[in-house]
This record gives sequence, C-alpha cells and structure tokens, in this order.
Amino acid sequence: MTQDFYRSPIRFDEDGFCGQLHKHVTPELCARLGRAAGCLFPGGRLGVACSGAPGAKALLMALCGGMLAGGAQVWDFGACPGVVFDFCMVQSGADFGFYLEGDTQVSLRAVRQGGIAAQRDQERKLEIKSADLTGEEFAKPGEYTPAPAFAKRYPFALLALTSVPLAGTGVTVRSSGREVSAMMQDALERLGCRPSPELSFQISADGRFLSAHTAATGYVFMDRLHALCCLSEFMRGGDVAVEQSAPRALDRLASQYERRVLRYSSIQEDEGAWALAGEQLFLRDGMMMAMRVLSFLKEHDIALREALSLIPDFYLAKRFVAAGPVRQTFYPQKNGAVEVRPVKSGKGVWVLAESETAETAMELCDFYEKKIKNAPEQQEGADSEKGAV
Repeated sequence: MTQDFYRSPIRFDEDGFCGQLHKHVTPELCARLGRAAGCLFPGGRLGVACSGAPGAKALLMALCGGMLAGGAQVWDFGACPGVVFDFCMVQSGADFGFYLEGDTQVSLRAVRQGGIAAQRDQERKLEIKSADLTGEEFAKPGEYTPAPAFAKRYPFALLALTSVPLAGTGVTVRSSGREVSAMMQDALERLGCRPSPELSFQISADGRFLSAHTAATGYVFMDRLHALCCLSEFMRGGDVAVEQSAPRALDRLASQYERRVLRYSSIQEDEGAWALAGEQLFLRDGMMMAMRVLSFLKEHDIALREALSLIPDFYLAKRFVAAGPVRQTFYPQKNGAVEVRPVKSGKGVWVLAESETAETAMELCDFYEKKIKNAPEQQEGADSEKGAV
C-alpha cells in the first residue's frame, strides 16, 4: 500500500466513506473532510443532509463546521431520505454535496451536481487534501444557510410525475422508512388511488430501491421497473441517461423508437449524460419510479404483466472476484455484455454479466472470473504473496 493510504484514514469505497461511529468515522475526520471540500470548492455552494439518526446528525455538524472553515457556502437541506437529498441537489444547483446516514454504523456519500455519485477523481482529491491540511489554506469562513424549503418541494414533484389521472387505481405501498411511506401514502391519496393488494410496491427505507408484486407477475425487481420507465420516456420521444452498468437491452429498446441511451460513470467525462441524468430522477429514485410506473399503466390501460412484455428479455448476474489491480473493461456479447469493474479499495473487481437467459449470465460470470484469476499479472501477484509468507 502507498504511504498516502496510511497518512489518510479517509477512504471512499463503493458506498462512500463508511464505518463504525467514533471508530472508523469520527467527528474529527468529518471536520477534516469538510474543510478539504471547502478548499477544493472555494466559495462554492455545498449541499448537505442526513437521514435523521442521532449518529448522522452529530457527524453532519462536524462536516458543516469543516466546510465553513474551508470557505464554502453550506446549504443544509435538513433530515430527509437519501433520494430527497438528491432532489434538493438538483433544485438548488449546488456544486457538490454530502449525505450522511446511519447511527452506530454510518456512511457518508459524496455527490456532484445533479445528485449523481461523485467522480472517482473528485473523491481521490478529497482523500488526499484531507490528509494534507497544513493550515496554509486559510480562507474567509463561509456562510451557513438552513435550506429545508427545497425538501418541501419533493411531495409536489411526486404528484407532477403522473401524466394522467390515477383516481380509482388500486395500489399498496410498503416501506420500512417512515418518511418514505408517509410521503407515498399522501401522494396516492391526493391522486385518488385506493388501497388494494392487486399491485404492491416495496420501497427501501431511503427511497432508492423499488420492487413490485402482482399475482400475475410475482415479484418484479428494480431492473425491470427501471426498463419500463425508460420505455415510457422513449414512447414520449425522449432519450434517457443511465449508469454505465445499466442493461444493454435498453439500447435495443431505444432503437425501436429511434431514441438514445446516454451512459455515465464515476471515471468518465460525459457532461451531456450527466446533465440529462440530473433531469431524470425517476430513473434513480424508487418513489418517483413507482409514480412513473403507475402513470404508464394507467395511460396505456394495461396491467403490469402486459407492460413487462414490451421489454426485451434480459437477465443480470453479479459476482465479486478478489484480485489485484485490474482495469475497467467492457466485453460486448450477443444480446448482452460483461463489464469488469474494479472496486475503489483495489482489493478486487465486480463482474457484471447480462444475457437473454439467467443461465448464460451465470456462465459468463464463471468464464470471466476464471479469466481474471488466470491472468499472468494475477498469477505473479499470488506467487509474490506466497513468497512473502
């Protein structure tokens, strides 16, 4: 490991800066991270929010203090679900932001404009700067602005996602997140929906993940519902912006309507994709996605099973492979693809496979796992570890 790793205990992984409160993630580290962000965005508008848990609130105060000391203008959106924070980032036009969640186990997520996950080079600059605060970065302290008004717009944004009246639609929503459940129930009541088990949505506590269930379809997971929302946008004459790892089946679907699928990632520059993604929160937000699905079903007067038949068949498989340094690589396949994506810790890679059948997707994972492990550089690394022992 490099010397820089030991100098900086702040390291972002796939879920952000994570760990146990007061052991791995402390107020002191959050203050340093905040000050580093202030130095990297001098005078910039930085948005913050937290889940409302006591641990997250305590760390948020330290983070804000550091950002103010670094000279940033801090906009505090208050306690809210993670997807509401992303919405606030879009509405406010903030340059960068942080979201804290958890209590005894906490995570701090960094986002760029539009509420999109920060680029890896931005996270790396924060890691390096937080380890090298010399005191020479003195800046005029920034201003702190409570900005809960942005979060209060979110319920109205949910209502605006419906293109047709939903009065009489039977649907049930469940979530372990009290605020998520309350917002969805309120929105559905305002739209005249009636409680019914014929269509049931399950939404994660942070509002980010969505699944559905009907007697005819069984459980339908987010990748299918995401594709359905993309289809609705194509049928309206629009393009979509999705993460790099989103199914390639979306490209085949887009071609049927002469539309495009723009892709963005944390390591590639694509301002067009990022700008469009900032306008399409319904592709990253479980609550908004549920409203778009309901609107699509009502608009076309079809059941969920019929709607899903409009989407090309695709199956996804995902596997972690412990390995040394590996470059991100994309391997096109017939009606699918395989992406090899290194994790930020450098301790392995994710193999993401897509195919028309679940069996083939798993076989692709098997093949590329063996290919990675048998690569000459991996064999050399394994031999050197044995020699060290």
